[in-house]
Amino acid sequence: EETTTNESVAQILEVADEVAQLSADARRIERLTRNSSTNQSAVNLPQLVDEVVETVIGDRPDVSVAVEVPQVELSINRELLRFALRQLVDNAVEHNDSPSPRVEVRGTERESGVRIVVCDNGPGIPNAEWQFIETGQEEVLNHATSLGLWATKWTVQKMGGQLSRRDSESGAAVVIDLPTRISV
Repeated sequence: EETTTNESVAQILEVADEVAQLSADARRIERLTRNSSTNQSAVNLPQLVDEVVETVIGDRPDVSVAVEVPQVELSINRELLRFALRQLVDNAVEHNDSPSPRVEVRGTERESGVRIVVCDNGPGIPNAEWQFIETGQEEVLNHATSLGLWATKWTVQKMGGQLSRRDSESGAAVVIDLPTRISV
């Protein structure tokens, strides 16, 4: 009986930690998106991507990383873009169950702006999870498992962009299309 009680207490503490983290994430998202349009500046895309990747992957020598983004400056909110990229790279690492985890951040210039693709060789994003992100609707019994992708969608939309998922041969591939750019 004592073991059952200890297991129950451990589960309650784990759920409480998850709720506290979700609450902290929600407050951070709210701070980032409030008044974000007034905080635009020139952002060097390769430099920002390198900073994000180094922050996330820095203590994970087991993760192979490839970064290839065009040398452009975006006139955009730096913190929103950093947040969105960090969420995607974090997800690519955290949910990657491959014996040799790999994350790629690729970018291309387009007529309408810049496309950034974050992909990995993990299990991919479940269709049900992505459906909640696309539709923006959840139900009591069917809902997303975290705020990460929701927050990424909100911040990308706040920057005037779009978030989408692309089919990948192995793993997940999430696309950020941003319309605003200044060529260097």
